[in-house]
Amino acid sequence: PALPRKLRLWGGDLEPKHVEGARENLDALGLAEEVELEVADARDFAPRPGWNAWIVSNLPYGERVGEARAVETLLDDFGRALRERCAGYTATLLC
Repeated sequence: PALPRKLRLWGGDLEPKHVEGARENLDALGLAEEVELEVADARDFAPRPGWNAWIVSNLPYGERVGEARAVETLLDDFGRALRERCAGYTATLLC
């Protein structure tokens, strides 16, 4: 199915195996060509200013990041990035 031209879907994960799993799932849905995936750190997220877009994230919550302090640091850093770089955006976080 073709998605609207202005729609940009991007996904990233720090672990290459999870990016590959997401690619396989998208391929099974026939959407592999519609979503850009890459190995990336959520703290480095750099959206384009002025897009007023949606950000949807399922950040690690302990299953993949073993230490509670590491999860807290990641959430603090990602929250700071959203505040500093995403004015006008809507964010939905699955926690």
